[in-house]
Amino acid sequence: MTSPATVSLWVSLLAGLATVAAGARGRTTAARFAARVAATAATLATVLLAAAFVNQDWQLEYVADHTRSGIGPLLRLAGLWAGPEGSLLAWTTLTGWCVVVALRLAPDERVARGVAVIGGFLFAGYAAIVAFVASPFTELDVPAVDGLGLQPILEHPAMVWHPPLLYAGLVGLLVPSLLVAASSLTNRDSSPAPPTSVGTWAVPLGLLAAGLLSGARWAHAELGWGGYWAWDPIESAGLAAWLAGAAALHLQRRPTAASLPPRVLVAIGVLPGLGAIWATTLTRIGVVESVHAFADRPALRVTLLFVAGLASTVLVAAMVFAPSGAGRAVQRSAARQGAWLLLVAALYVAAGTYQPLVEAATTGDRVAIAGTYFARILWPVVIVGAALAVRADRRWWPAIAGAAVGALAVPFSVGPFGLVLAAAGGAVAASALSLLRRGRPGVLAHAGVGLALVGVAGTLATTVVAVRLVNDEPETVAGLSFVHRSIEIDEGAVTSTATAIVEVDGHVLEPSLVTFHLRGVSTAEVAHRTFGLDEVQVVLLNADRDQARYRIQRFPRIHLVWIGGALVALSLLGQPLRRLRASNWSTVDPSPAAGSGGGDADGGDTVDDGVAGTDGAAGATTGGSLGRS
Repeated sequence: MTSPATVSLWVSLLAGLATVAAGARGRTTAARFAARVAATAATLATVLLAAAFVNQDWQLEYVADHTRSGIGPLLRLAGLWAGPEGSLLAWTTLTGWCVVVALRLAPDERVARGVAVIGGFLFAGYAAIVAFVASPFTELDVPAVDGLGLQPILEHPAMVWHPPLLYAGLVGLLVPSLLVAASSLTNRDSSPAPPTSVGTWAVPLGLLAAGLLSGARWAHAELGWGGYWAWDPIESAGLAAWLAGAAALHLQRRPTAASLPPRVLVAIGVLPGLGAIWATTLTRIGVVESVHAFADRPALRVTLLFVAGLASTVLVAAMVFAPSGAGRAVQRSAARQGAWLLLVAALYVAAGTYQPLVEAATTGDRVAIAGTYFARILWPVVIVGAALAVRADRRWWPAIAGAAVGALAVPFSVGPFGLVLAAAGGAVAASALSLLRRGRPGVLAHAGVGLALVGVAGTLATTVVAVRLVNDEPETVAGLSFVHRSIEIDEGAVTSTATAIVEVDGHVLEPSLVTFHLRGVSTAEVAHRTFGLDEVQVVLLNADRDQARYRIQRFPRIHLVWIGGALVALSLLGQPLRRLRASNWSTVDPSPAAGSGGGDADGGDTVDDGVAGTDGAAGATTGGSLGRS
């Protein structure tokens, strides 16, 4: 008997194909309706799978493979995106709503037709893979007694929110990229500005920033991942897409006299969408070494590559065949330079992330990236970017003071590069914060980036010590007093846990080793202690009745990384609210004089939430309605 979830999958696939057909025939109203049906049906299938996880439906093979009893309902729910079938279903559902949003934001019927065809195909392709190749609704002949559970490293609270945030951010970048590509391919007789606004870029970038930040924190907590700077390739690929999206965002501000060719603007608008598609495709199919590479079936790999390749061909065609004509007015030179710099950084990160793919294709060697790659290749970009940010803000004295504070805030053991990095971060943060009261857009994001840079510089002085502690004998490690007290053993049917009791400067910590009997593996549960902006991690390696071996790590200033990253995410997510307030203000005082100048007296930028005109004058007029934001 066909289950309701399977029926929902088929309805979503047929509705996705109907979206493509309606768009191709120019029936945009029908296309919008079909897209909503497709997204709703996919959502229903996802909800039914989520209910199966929460209710422990051992009849479903996918549920039995990716959760177990004895854990909370939220962690059981996280099993939905822990494997290829459920993960792809969640991605497909988000893609469906991305098409719905893009159709709603399309500025005219021609763009809507293009969005329906391109977006509808992408959704239908993913839905077909779920329906034919990777359905999570396959039933066992005999229901399982219990499930195997998640992989041990994934049984972590961050598994509940990190993948959804990362997916929402990546899929969200498809919205503006679809609009840009559809505009380029359908408006052949003119050179329109890409129909995107600050909000269409800021919201997905904010979600993606939150996803990357939570992934970095998780990687930091799970020492087996190598620390927050040695992300798994899917995080690094997500960072490349984020940097490309940030470059596009920098060109959405109120225009001035300078211009860029339409082909360049289309390329900048399409690249984040391409980055989002391949960020999940190449890491999932196992070509790049990744803990997320679980698409181990040839059919699944081939179909994922086919859909991603065909969609990418259309997006690249939008860049290649973009209409020629006069350039569109864009932001002043500092923002253009910042956009180019962000694109360079995106290409560097993408090169490091996807280089193993080239190695595998040419030499057959399977290699993985190391976190040191990013530190070595990005530092010149960081320094130049800091200089550009300070120059754009025109706040030299705060920048100089901030540079001094940043350099003094980190241990001198970080070395010359670390001191320069901290100074650059301090200059950016102080320069941006000095403009906070003026309501400049992006101030908090720039300040967050600066604080994060100071934090990254501080962690270059991280100390790692392996030590053997005897019961009740104090020892000083990394400047702190450690006393090992005892080991407690808890034998369970599913897991066995050895928990150490250790005092760190008088505070009791309990690191542990957990053995998962069903999977036959062990994992370390790390204990943390915060000392100001620093953090100490204690990892239990092994123990007996009288002593224990630990790995102790101290991370100077690491909490600045989390504070700075949170500011970036919050600033981006708050952009639409700020735009709404500015819009409401402009309806009260629509002064023509507001848009007559090239910026405020302090060199600040105003922003435009509408579609800029095809020439500088039209753009200035649009920006003027939101002047003095």
